This record gives sequence, C-alpha cells and structure tokens, in this order.
Amino acid sequence: MTTTDMTIVAISDTHGKHSKVKLPSGDILVHSGDFTAYGNMHEFRDFIDWFAAQPFKYKVFTCGNHDAICERNLESCKAYVPAGVNFLMDQSVVIDGRVFYGSPWTPTFYDWSFMASRGEAIGKVWARIPDEVDVLITHGPPYGHGDAVPSRLGSSSTCNVGCIELLKRVYQVKPRVHIFGHIHEGYGRTDSDEITRTTFVNAATCNSNYKPKNRPQVIVLH
Repeated sequence: MTTTDMTIVAISDTHGKHSKVKLPSGDILVHSGDFTAYGNMHEFRDFIDWFAAQPFKYKVFTCGNHDAICERNLESCKAYVPAGVNFLMDQSVVIDGRVFYGSPWTPTFYDWSFMASRGEAIGKVWARIPDEVDVLITHGPPYGHGDAVPSRLGSSSTCNVGCIELLKRVYQVKPRVHIFGHIHEGYGRTDSDEITRTTFVNAATCNSNYKPKNRPQVIVLH
C-alpha cells in the first residue's frame, strides 16, 4: 500500500523540440509519444539523451505515430535506452507501488506508425491493458476526451477523433490517470461523470502549429 504522494510531470508531442521545454520539478517524467518529427534514429537518440538527463527519479515514455524508427527497428532503439528509463511498448512497470502501462497505438489514418483499424483490430490492442493500472499512458486519446479537432478548415465546429474502443477499456480498468497526446488541439484535462475515478490529461506540448507552447501537465497522485 502506497502512503506517499507522487508528482507526475507529463509531456507529449514535442516533435524534436524537447530542449525548448521548461520542466517543473516532480518525481516522475512521462512522455506519451511523438518525440520525433521525422522518425529517424538521430532524433530518437537526441531525445533519449535529453530525457535520460532530466532530474527526475523516474522516467517513462512510449512512442507515437511520428516515431517510425521505433516501429522499423525496435530492438536497436531499446538497446540505446539507458538503465533508469522505462520504455513501455504495450508493457507495464510498477513504480513506488503504482502500476504504469504504456502503449503507442492510435486508430489508422494516413500512413503513419503504430496504427490499427478502428473496431475489432484496435480493440485487441487495448485488451492487453491489465485490469489493474494506476497510470495509463497512450499516444492517442479515448473518444470524447482531448480529441476535438475542427470539422473542416476554417470551421468553428469540431468533431471527436479519439478511439471508442480505448474509451471502453478505460471504463473497465478505471485508471487513476490517463495521459495521452496526439491531438494537439485537445491539450488540457477532462473528467467523466461515468468514469469518476479517472482524470484524463492531454499533455501535447506542441500546439496545432507545431510550436512548443503548451506547459507540461503536473498531476499529483495521493
């Protein structure tokens, strides 16, 4: 049983601009993917060197649709990650009594990395999430939380592009926190009347113009 608070600093979608991010203090640094812009090994290593050097007791990250090198050459990427950095690819780790689970997948659009078709295919991906998770880290959002984008260019109306199958699994698991990014316009926090235990956090650092303007999200677990 955990008795101490844990402060999580969450970022996402830095797209190669991680060195421009001013990080507040905390216990654990989380990045939920799209740390590269072009998905090459140089960008991956540059990010890992920076991430590993940050003054946090724990560090956890997963990939996103831009991080193609991790899909093409996962073993080489894993070999470059130093001890003390948790690289979660459909995996979990227990940190100070809390279970963290990370996954890079999003519903298919265009020809990006770590994608699965909506419905049954991506539902099988989310079925891997354990029943007991405190902090869920996915690259993409669940439907209805931090996932609104303009329905067409110049329009004031929006549409939701998050994953319904992910929302269903979150409803079953009810993590304390669900951290994600992917939809830059969705930066911020939301709650649900039906999943009252879970705080949803879109931690996208870059805005819709790919400028690193959004502050890191700070979450305190009691």
